[in-house]
Amino acid sequence: MQAERDYIRKFVLPRLEHELARTNIILQITDLRWGVDTRSVEENQREATVLHVCLNAIRNTRPFFIRLI
Repeated sequence: MQAERDYIRKFVLPRLEHELARTNIILQITDLRWGVDTRSVEENQREATVLHVCLNAIRNTRPFFIRLI
């Protein structure tokens, strides 16, 4: 799955950003697997912390959110 994620980030997203920029649409990428630091969080709270951070990131993308599985 990491290879697919890398391919999308390296090849697909730059082209998509370029195409959308031509129509004055700004593409903002949010990868929910990056940037969640749980090193300072107690072990029993880590999953809740990750969920909280991810849900906040999704809320901040309103009104649009596209998810790739």
